[in-house]
Amino acid sequence: MSTKTIKIDGVDYIPKSQVGTQKLVKNKKGLVFVIVRCRLAGIHAGYYDEKKGIKSGELELHSAIRLWKWWSKFTLSALATSGVLESKKNEVRFSEPVIKLKIPREDIGEIIFCSKQAEESIKSIEPHENE
Repeated sequence: MSTKTIKIDGVDYIPKSQVGTQKLVKNKKGLVFVIVRCRLAGIHAGYYDEKKGIKSGELELHSAIRLWKWWSKFTLSALATSGVLESKKNEVRFSEPVIKLKIPREDIGEIIFCSKQAEESIKSIEPHENE
């Protein structure tokens, strides 16, 4: 089921009856796309295996991208729901994905599960390169 939206003055709104009804989307390997805010290591997005959880005191992210500079409607929660703010895409700075990233449990500030729309938006950003 997709969420219906209406745009008013450039802002997307969803009906109150659909708030909180988005379902967790898993890829073919059963992994979910998340944003992890760390206390020391910054902000990362990637695929997380919920079944494994945080084994050996570490969270594993697959195809992890460091979110160096991002724009959303307001917060990381908005980034995880709606994706990158379209009008600011040229100002976003994300890294190339790494195969696997291990984040120590004590460095994890929060894990935010992403909508399919946000996953596609984040992954659509070309990796930034210094000029």
